[in-house]
Amino acid sequence: MVIDSGVVPKLIPLLSHKEVKVQTAALRAVGNIVTGTDEQTQVVLNCDALSHFPALLTHQKEKICKEAVWFLSNITAGNQQQVQAVIDTELLPKIIRNLSKVANGAGTLTF
Repeated sequence: MVIDSGVVPKLIPLLSHKEVKVQTAALRAVGNIVTGTDEQTQVVLNCDALSHFPALLTHQKEKICKEAVWFLSNITAGNQQQVQAVIDTELLPKIIRNLSKVANGAGTLTF
């Protein structure tokens, strides 16, 4: 139903909004969509959502980084093409850096 409403293409640009509250809300909304079916996840990917993630994964606010990693973890639970899309965008090194910060005690990226 959310997909059919046409809201996804309107939410994706908000992932790069200058206001953290707007970014967080958009990330959660779209993140909830990618917890659904592979077809729902594909709609999000088709709207170029992954292009926003280099900035989200290096955001100064830990909350944004946490939500971004959660979002990507849901995409990688999808089909092979969706996992490959995450790999192809070269986001894995940024994800690993976020997780390394936690392992080194520099952050508290908990889920």
